[in-house]
Order: sequence, then C-alpha cells, then structure tokens
Amino acid sequence: LARRLGGSVPTDEPPNWSRLACAAARVVASRVVHVAQAAFAVWLVTRRGDAPGALAAETLQLLAGAVGDAVPGQAGVIETAFHSFGSVVSPADASRAVGVALLLRASRLGLLVPLALGYGAAGLVSGRPLTSPDLVAGAR
Repeated sequence: LARRLGGSVPTDEPPNWSRLACAAARVVASRVVHVAQAAFAVWLVTRRGDAPGALAAETLQLLAGAVGDAVPGQAGVIETAFHSFGSVVSPADASRAVGVALLLRASRLGLLVPLALGYGAAGLVSGRPLTSPDLVAGAR
C-alpha cells in the first residue's frame, strides 16, 4: 500500500495518528456535505426539509448506488429505489421522491465537472499530468 502511495514505509514504524485523524475528518466532512446537499434537494422538491428526510435520501442514494454497481450502467436503479421508498423521503408526496434522486445526481455531477477541470488545469500549469503520488505528496 505504501508503494502505491508513492513511498516506502518500514512496517515497524508506528502509525501516524494525526494523518489518520485528518483522513477520518475529511471522510466525515464529505458525508456531512452530502447530507446537507440531500437536505437542500429534498427541500427544493418537496418544500419540506428535515433531518430524517435528508438522511433517508442520502441512505437511499448510497444503498441504491451500491446495488446499482451490479447493473450495467446503473440503469434506473437509484430512481427505482426513490420511487419505491419515496414515502420515507417525502411522506406527504412519495411521487416527488424521484425528483430528489434526479436533482441529487445533477448537483453531484455539477460539483464533479469543476473539480475535474481544476485538476486538469493544475496538470497544465505544472507542465505534466498529475498522478496519485503527486496528490498524496501535496497532502503532506
């Protein structure tokens, strides 16, 4: 694993707990942002925003995405999950839950495109394409 990350670490070296804590904090922050994004999507579609609806939307998104990995192209798996379990996301109007799924997908793609463009621009500025070891070295 250390070789894949661009360096070699002796096995008898103790773990770097601060880097582990930093990585865990980034994962938690990412999930918090996703739940906030889901809360905003639920509010936009249903005009009712609450924590259980946002958590349900994010849970459906994650579970359906995991199941969708077995389906070629993930053809409609997330939308079907939101349609089937929409009453959990929006008890008043379950038919609007598919709109939440579509809005989440569009908003996450909307975040991905600028990040990918920025990553590509950083490679152009540096004069060479960035690789995973470059990103790990930059995080240190």
